[in-house]
Amino acid sequence: MDRVTNFEADDVIAAAEPVRHGLDVCVRPPSIASHFPDLDRYRYERHAPAWQVMVVRPPGEPPAAAAALPRHIR
Repeated sequence: MDRVTNFEADDVIAAAEPVRHGLDVCVRPPSIASHFPDLDRYRYERHAPAWQVMVVRPPGEPPAAAAALPRHIR
């Protein structure tokens, strides 16, 4: 019987630490993976994940940093 344990992190740097210690793997877009040259990278040959990125925030007038991010990434 295989044992499966899922670990999710909302911090890309924190998610890399278990990989560095041989405890995990990460699936990341190439733009993020390139920031970790010390980790081996393997490209999907087929059935690669599709990435959809969204910015979410509470309703109402956003703080300056939250308002600037969507303008920066468009």
